[in-house]
Amino acid sequence: MATITDPALAVEPWTWQAAVAQASAVAHAKLPESLHGDLERATSLVLQGAVFFEDDGATCQVRSGTDATQFYPVNGHCACARAQQAHKGLCKHRLSALLYLRADELFRAGPPQPEQVLGSGAPDNDDLPDAADLVASQKIPKEYLQLIHGKLFIRYIGLLAMAHAQGLTSLSAKFVGPVTETLAVAEAQAVFADGRVFWESADATPKNVDEQVRPHFARVALTRSKARALRDALGIGLVSVEELE
Repeated sequence: MATITDPALAVEPWTWQAAVAQASAVAHAKLPESLHGDLERATSLVLQGAVFFEDDGATCQVRSGTDATQFYPVNGHCACARAQQAHKGLCKHRLSALLYLRADELFRAGPPQPEQVLGSGAPDNDDLPDAADLVASQKIPKEYLQLIHGKLFIRYIGLLAMAHAQGLTSLSAKFVGPVTETLAVAEAQAVFADGRVFWESADATPKNVDEQVRPHFARVALTRSKARALRDALGIGLVSVEELE
């Protein structure tokens, strides 16, 4: 069994921003991909301090991301145009309120205890020492890692959480050229609060994606391109799970 005990692998100091990033990562894993763009914008709103809960603890005001003088009241629903179209009415304003509450719970509970074992039951092999050194040098929280056939990979939700913690303000992806029955190519852009911008591209075909998502293989190209842009931005040398064939 592969065990990593290097103290450099410990979770970063527990801050409000780290709790928000953790809540956002879990939400990305649980909610459909059609909401991921709203989730990313909601995460930015929470980190910007744009969510204000009233004394009743149920109603909150969410400041517009484009107009600092406009606020959206959220109390189980939102009156914005996006709420009428989004899955279950989960616009960025509602999502930001939910993320705020979850992040508050996580922050009050204190830092999570990182697992010391990666990939239960995975065999040791010569790749693991080098991988452990790489992870230690980049300080990647172990909950974002996955051991596959004796090699370490990073999960997309981990890249996203780490990027938000380092000032990610916008993450978008679009298809490049026509999407055919056999190929989809996508390009992603990641923008950070300090002005840094990163671009990357990726492809997907019915043959290089998991069988379960084969009917929606084009979406995989979008996710892969975003993962690559985030890896470039964070200087992560590990390939993401979502990029695997």
